[in-house]
Amino acid sequence: MRRAMRDLAYGTMLAAVAAGISCLLALAGYRRPYYLAVFLPAFMLGYLLLAWLLYLRTDRFMGSPSAMRGRPRKHDPPRAGARDRAGRVPEELLRAAASRDEDATPVDGARAGAGDRPPRLRRALVWAAVELGIAASLLYAVWGIGAAYHR
Repeated sequence: MRRAMRDLAYGTMLAAVAAGISCLLALAGYRRPYYLAVFLPAFMLGYLLLAWLLYLRTDRFMGSPSAMRGRPRKHDPPRAGARDRAGRVPEELLRAAASRDEDATPVDGARAGAGDRPPRLRRALVWAAVELGIAASLLYAVWGIGAAYHR
């Protein structure tokens, strides 16, 4: 519960920064409150995209697995399904396949030595996106900001 409240507080800070920048851009830059309803969801989508990319990075979808482990990648054997003349799979191929399967497990924060920072940042970004979505919805539904371009 304490961790969730901390993530919510960090997300609120991120949402406040995005809302402040959106207000400055909409009211001082473009001089129309209509753009507030444009910039808030844009920041919301940006935060969700950043959280998703951070998730993919720790899931090893982006980047090479050897870069995530911090050691050079071994050369793959000629063919994992190769058999010798007696019809048996050579032991070195079995060991290489087993080591590849072991290396294929996702990297979590504790194993990578990264601590709790990426998951905490992802959770804060998702909270910020939720808060920005709620704020944009309330501005539209209650005050009509973003409903019409002209005043």
